[in-house]
Amino acid sequence: MNSNAWPLVFFTLLSQLSVGIVAGGLVLLTTFRSAETGSLAALYRIILLLALITMGVALALSFLHLSRPWNAILSLSNVHASFLSREILLASLYFFMLGTAFITLYFIGATSVLSMKTILGIILLVGLLLIWAMAKVYMISTVPIWSHPSTLLRFLLSALLLGTAAIWPLLTIKTGSGFEDTQSTQMRCIYFTLVNFFILISTLVEIWSTRSAGEMVGPMVSHSRLISMLFIVRIGLLAAVLAGLYWFIFRAAKHQTHLQDIPAYGLFILLLISEIIGRYNFYASYQRVGV
Repeated sequence: MNSNAWPLVFFTLLSQLSVGIVAGGLVLLTTFRSAETGSLAALYRIILLLALITMGVALALSFLHLSRPWNAILSLSNVHASFLSREILLASLYFFMLGTAFITLYFIGATSVLSMKTILGIILLVGLLLIWAMAKVYMISTVPIWSHPSTLLRFLLSALLLGTAAIWPLLTIKTGSGFEDTQSTQMRCIYFTLVNFFILISTLVEIWSTRSAGEMVGPMVSHSRLISMLFIVRIGLLAAVLAGLYWFIFRAAKHQTHLQDIPAYGLFILLLISEIIGRYNFYASYQRVGV
């Protein structure tokens, strides 16, 4: 993979992580619907801040890919025909909406739970459109490996998997007295189920896309032993996370402990490493066909 593509690896991943945090936060606020507004506002603030910082870092890194960053604004001149222009526009709009929501919350406060969920829902919609435009940038006919439905699925699953894993540690943070133990337990069970589901689907999509790439491009896909080795490492990491999760569940059931004992930060780090490997392989698999 060209070293110049590393900023794109982290731009796409961090952007998708930000969208995933918003999606996971919306699920969190919906599940904790009977909690005190003040406690939910504290969670809402953390969610907005995490998503805002993550997207800010993603945008900053994206400029490293440009030879003349100051000309980036010119990319918006072709929104009607270019998915790259749409991606830049949607990324800017998404970041602006996150910043506006956070500043409004900081200076004015949250008026109601419904308003918080509505704002997150609108921001999430823009974020999903961003992921769609991001995928379409790469789904071009001259690069058959990328011009495949799995590209959009992989980008979307990265958002959902990383976002869910990033939200999980918040369940161990005490943000107020408005959360009941039964709600916290229910939320941990929901997120445990989601992480398991997204890991399984991500593994299947990764295998499907790799097999499809081999059928489309043939010998060109087997050009790199490194890609093959990293693919095995990625699948192994996902399997290790699944095995670790079930081991902690077994341990919790045996010793009658809680799901909060699962090392959520370690889980997130392992999944992030796995996604970085997957995104590296995505860019390293670039093979142009035709003109």
